[in-house]
Amino acid sequence: MREKDHPLPHVHLTGGGGMLRPLLADHVFERAALGDDGWTVEWSEPDIQIGADSLYLDALAQNATDENTRIFINWRARTGLPLNQAAEALGVSTRRISRYSSGREAVPKSLALACLGWDALQQRSSLAAAEETGRYTVAPKP
Repeated sequence: MREKDHPLPHVHLTGGGGMLRPLLADHVFERAALGDDGWTVEWSEPDIQIGADSLYLDALAQNATDENTRIFINWRARTGLPLNQAAEALGVSTRRISRYSSGREAVPKSLALACLGWDALQQRSSLAAAEETGRYTVAPKP
């Protein structure tokens, strides 16, 4: 995969579990084609599509030189938040999110910790919502 002006780092698709396993075969992987006007990479058989943005973020995360950048890039890929929402969630400017997302600047530890904290808060609120909707009451017999 190449960006318009420069080559991108290699990306390994081995972490995709069973769903991406067919792509490990060279004869299958070689049949990749761009789809959706270049926004996806697609294989018709097996029926697999991967967003170009996901591949790009995976490549950056896998080739990151430090753990903080890896945490941040994985967070961006996992949440799928656009720049403005990611900036709001982490309390930084969209320019910073853009620079960290592209790998132009190293991610500070404080931002990596903010990503982990955001994940913890989301998980806790999801658990609270599940508990709330999972409760039931039994009326005592008169």
